[in-house]
Amino acid sequence: MQKPSKNSIKKYTNWEEVFASAKPMEFNAFNTGRINGKLKTYAETTSFPENVDNDIDLGCDMMAFSFKHPEKGDILIDCGFSSSYW
Repeated sequence: MQKPSKNSIKKYTNWEEVFASAKPMEFNAFNTGRINGKLKTYAETTSFPENVDNDIDLGCDMMAFSFKHPEKGDILIDCGFSSSYW
């Protein structure tokens, strides 16, 4: 696949421009597993109200997404966790 030249890449100045030119793509979502742990492991605890128990156990699905771009080909986005969460 040939790399686009700098002059052929559209430069956006805001998200409205991005979404206005966006086109639908075929995609699939895959649940690749589940990880369990304390809330404080997954989130910035300073953003929670004082009465929230940061030690509460919760489960979180690990997802991956594949997109089929009509011109650029297949794209895979793996949203898994690093080993520091295990």
